[in-house]
Amino acid sequence: MDQATEKEKEILSEFKEENHISSLREDDESILNYIREGIADINENNGTITDFDKDLISRRLLKLYVLYADNKRVAEFKSLYAGEYAERQRFYFQASCTNVQ
Repeated sequence: MDQATEKEKEILSEFKEENHISSLREDDESILNYIREGIADINENNGTITDFDKDLISRRLLKLYVLYADNKRVAEFKSLYAGEYAERQRFYFQASCTNVQ
């Protein structure tokens, strides 16, 4: 876990606390991989580097992604949360258009 960024460690800790995952669980590296995959997936959808401290909706989606990935159900997650992904994409698209002159 020493290769994890501070942000990844923070999200890992928050995820484990919110989902009542024991600190004795020894596969933090797999959860960290799910966090990295979720960040990449959400950034690609949003079309930008997402600030998960400011964008709490994307942060919640990230933690849900990790929960579903940890249970090998990413396809189900994508189906259930497609609308929220679309909403985030619209939000970031509108934000980028406000800078157009």
